Amino acid sequence: MNIVLIQHESLPWGEPPPVEALTALARLTQTGFRLILVATSAGTMETPRADYARLQHQLARLGGRAEAMFFCAHGRPDRCGCRAPDYNLLDEAVLRLRAVVSDVHALGDEAFVAAASRRGVIPHPLEGLDRQADICAVADYLLTGEQ
Repeated sequence: MNIVLIQHESLPWGEPPPVEALTALARLTQTGFRLILVATSAGTMETPRADYARLQHQLARLGGRAEAMFFCAHGRPDRCGCRAPDYNLLDEAVLRLRAVVSDVHALGDEAFVAAASRRGVIPHPLEGLDRQADICAVADYLLTGEQ
């Protein structure tokens, strides 16, 4: 089963909701992809949790779903390897999801997808100025195999 790990910080969270990107993500889940949010920033988890709840609600309205959210529970003083530059949270997600890394896709910034790639996860960088268009293009590629 294919899994899509999306870096929380790479999604376009503004208002109004990014309808095209949400529709593309919903299409992925409707065809069997498991959608997982990965929060990689330090600090409180209130914003990512609220964003995840909002994402679940918005995807449900479109017939999709986000299955889980992974985040680092450590504080900055802990100097853990969950976040950049190590991104060990990726290992945790793959392990807990009992995934085969060759079936896992990572969407996020350059550092996130590079860390994913080093682990054998298929990288999909979201580096353009229009993240919504990038997400739609990646979803189309995953669904059709065409760019």
